[in-house]
Amino acid sequence: MSKRWTLRAKTGMLRGEYFRKSLVLVLLITCIPAIIIAASNYVIGKNEIEKQVFKTHTLRIAQFADMMNSQFDQISIVMSRWSNNPMFGSYLENYTFLDHIDETQELMQTMTVVGSSSLLVNDAYLFLNEQQALLSADGIEYLEPSSLEAYHDDLSQNTGLFLSYNLAISARGNTSPVSIIFKLPWHSKHPFGAFVLAINPAEIERNVAYLQAGDKGTSFLLQRAGQFVLEPSAGQAGLSAALKQHVLEHHPDQGTFPFKWKKETYIVSFGQVELAGWTYVTATPLSELTEPVVLSSRWILICSLAGLMLALLLSWYASLRLYKPIGRLLALLGTDRNGEPAAEREMEFLEQKWMTVMNETRTLKERLQQSVPSLREGFLLQLVQGHLYASNEASLRHRMDQLGWPSEDRQFSLLLIQLSGLHEDGARFREDDRQLISFAAGNISEELASSRGIEANLINFQDMSVGLLCAASIHMTAKERKDMLQGMSQALISTLSEVLRLRVTVIICRWTEEIGRIPELLEQTRQAISYRALQETHQIIAMEDLIPLQLNDAQYPFVQEKELLHVMRLGLNEESALLFTEYMNELERISMHELSVRQGLLQLLGSVRHMLIELGFVSHPLFKEGNLYGDLLALPDILAMRGWFMDKIIKPYLDEFNQAQNIGARRVVEEAVQLLKNEYMRDISLEECSERCHTSPFMLSRSFKQVTGFHYIDYIMRLRIDKAKELITTTPLKINEIAESVGYQHSYFNKVFKGETGMTPTEYRKKYSHIE
Repeated sequence: MSKRWTLRAKTGMLRGEYFRKSLVLVLLITCIPAIIIAASNYVIGKNEIEKQVFKTHTLRIAQFADMMNSQFDQISIVMSRWSNNPMFGSYLENYTFLDHIDETQELMQTMTVVGSSSLLVNDAYLFLNEQQALLSADGIEYLEPSSLEAYHDDLSQNTGLFLSYNLAISARGNTSPVSIIFKLPWHSKHPFGAFVLAINPAEIERNVAYLQAGDKGTSFLLQRAGQFVLEPSAGQAGLSAALKQHVLEHHPDQGTFPFKWKKETYIVSFGQVELAGWTYVTATPLSELTEPVVLSSRWILICSLAGLMLALLLSWYASLRLYKPIGRLLALLGTDRNGEPAAEREMEFLEQKWMTVMNETRTLKERLQQSVPSLREGFLLQLVQGHLYASNEASLRHRMDQLGWPSEDRQFSLLLIQLSGLHEDGARFREDDRQLISFAAGNISEELASSRGIEANLINFQDMSVGLLCAASIHMTAKERKDMLQGMSQALISTLSEVLRLRVTVIICRWTEEIGRIPELLEQTRQAISYRALQETHQIIAMEDLIPLQLNDAQYPFVQEKELLHVMRLGLNEESALLFTEYMNELERISMHELSVRQGLLQLLGSVRHMLIELGFVSHPLFKEGNLYGDLLALPDILAMRGWFMDKIIKPYLDEFNQAQNIGARRVVEEAVQLLKNEYMRDISLEECSERCHTSPFMLSRSFKQVTGFHYIDYIMRLRIDKAKELITTTPLKINEIAESVGYQHSYFNKVFKGETGMTPTEYRKKYSHIE
């Protein structure tokens, strides 16, 4: 015990020392280059950095000039295009707003576009000289006479595009510090109006601030006459006024020069914005250019030394932080801080936990694999008994692939093993042992098929008969397939007769590439049992070797009967009538005389009676009205038999079935409709909806069409489109946002919406929107 605790203490100490020493070494290696950089930066780089700062400052001045000239040039080009737009033609000279309300609203909307043509423009106005008004996106402003004089003076200039300062832009006295005037027409000496673009002061200030390298300097713009374009702030007013006076008196062009003011030396740069006629000036204290270099060198050195002093403390703290994820992982896997394993055992502990998880995963996979045979057996039973009648070939093959049974390039045949002789002398089993016999025969048959390398799946009918659904490649020859099944049949007879001491008959069915025909193969195989020779103890019957005439004599339309009973169970009126007609046609084709047809209908009548008893329809005329079997035998001809069976047997059952189903169907559909209205934006499949409404997909689909008049998918689409119409006309949401909110991708939504309404969502909004 003491040895364990000693080891635990040692490993814990070593763990902490390892993290701390490793981090100290890393910090030392990191700090040494920082000290070297600080010294070289301070000693060598100071002068070079100052030179680069001056070059950068000069380059910034040139970039500002290009930027401002580019923006004014862009505005000039855009306004030239707008002036040539017929919307701003000479008809506006005698234009009346009240007589042209729609055109006025269109002009107001257009001014919004004009105003957003440049970041430099805040608002756009259309000045009409004759109307003495300004038209903008916000409305119409009629100007005072004093304001109109300023507009008249500006429009009298010879140029078509120019700047104006402190121009009134409303009847309330609001002014624009700087405005761009573009005459309409621009070349006319007597224009009927002009575009008035109010330049955004904040944007000008932002561009001017771009010139300023520090907080202690100043930057400003001067007009041609020497006034400030925008008044400088109070903190920069003194320096700006002195610098403006110096520039106007001594430096008419552009360049860079030193300027002293209040014991501080400034580097001053200035130039011209040619298109606007502005002079831009920027001044930066020389100390601000060099001070960051000195301070950065000092701080790098100080931080490096401080890092060396804090290395030990940080290593201790970091070691705890680095170990924290391992501790959390240990706690998550079933231990805690007080009971964590020794350091050298931690990885072993994690490995053990990982192996435990892997073993559990393996166990779950094995359980899943163990359940596959039972799933296969259930699928095969449904298949051979005809319960998968509604599934198509592709669906059946897909389900087989999911169950690990490859179906591609395969053909199928059925071996039916029938056991008899239970009541003979020397029998090993009793009457109550039928299921046990079937179970034992199934196991033996499956093991024999596996030992011979035959792809076979067991079907246990629990009635002293089992089936083997065999599969083979479509590339096998007919002789190879026949020899394979003949050998398998001989082995089955030999083994089963020896072990169970019963008579064994093996019927070999024909091969088929269609899975959907397997129920028909089973029916034919069961019919072939009647050809068993009574004098033989064991026998193999190959259906391909039977005489076709014998098969025709013994045939009965079992497949058509099964299909008819299936659709009758589902309550399908049209399908029932159609399949009854197919049944009668097939029965007449294989019957030699009218008596055979009557016998076939009597058999069908018995099958229907059995189905009605299973379903609980005891109120059917078959159970209440006289002797229907005698009525059938008294009918004069086959045509009368057809009509009698349809009117007396099938239609009364379907009417009662549908009446019973309508009430439940309406309730289920109402529940499904409410579910779709609540969750229409999600992709709810028919299978999910039917499961949540506690019904089958087929019944829900059929009932949905009967109750609502729409197919399931069509109803969801109409529900989504109706909701989309509501959102389009009552909310300002974007079209892509509306598409996502109703469960569609944007591109597909446009296609579906236009297919339903004949218009795109945007066109629909323009036509029906209630939003002002």
